Amino acid sequence: MDNERRKRYLARYQEQKALGESFFPYTIHKDAIFSLLVFLVLVALAAFVGAPLEARADPTNTAYVPRPEWYFMFLFEMLKYFPGEFEWVGVVVVPGAAILFLFLLPILDRSSVRHPRQRRLAVNITVLAVVAVTFLTLRAYQVTPASAMSFIQGGWMIDSTPKAATVAKSSGSIEEGKKIFTATCNSCHPNAEAGVGPSLKGVSAEKINQMVRNGKDIMPAFSTSQVTDQQLKDIVAYLTSLK
Repeated sequence: MDNERRKRYLARYQEQKALGESFFPYTIHKDAIFSLLVFLVLVALAAFVGAPLEARADPTNTAYVPRPEWYFMFLFEMLKYFPGEFEWVGVVVVPGAAILFLFLLPILDRSSVRHPRQRRLAVNITVLAVVAVTFLTLRAYQVTPASAMSFIQGGWMIDSTPKAATVAKSSGSIEEGKKIFTATCNSCHPNAEAGVGPSLKGVSAEKINQMVRNGKDIMPAFSTSQVTDQQLKDIVAYLTSLK
């Protein structure tokens, strides 16, 4: 039975091969063109969109919660199941075994059957892996505390494009402004005094708006999608209340 199935498979393979084209140079030519297009898209995204960057690292900022990108969250969550001296198992052994399995898969599975219903072992392993990664990712977002800087949507993105400074009036909340400032700005302007950045005491509301919206020196510019007008009003209200 297996021999008959193999003969039918080889016959169909030869028929399809006769209707196709050779791998070199036709298929390689298509792959090269597509790879070039993908590369150009990545270059365009890097040049015109940019990558989100956070503020300079500050070891004294206890409010900051480091979180990896979403596609690494499952790996960091998995490390919790290998605490202490067993952490190397989650860092090296488990990912290494998964990668090694993928490399050996063409050797381990040489069956000519391709229908998912007839490949239950491979399908079950794949489904199990997807479920495990999805569970660990969702679990990581549930148990990891949100960063105190989460009010900045999309992260600290440096934008070199000058923006018009919209002056936020002092109608904000001093208390809310202090919370936001302490959580985000205090690392560069400790207690509004001079630190990595200049002192902000005595600075007018207009200049604060210009610094936030247009940036200054090493300080990046923040758009309204990163720091809303209301949040900026709160910060201005707090800073202008300082003596």
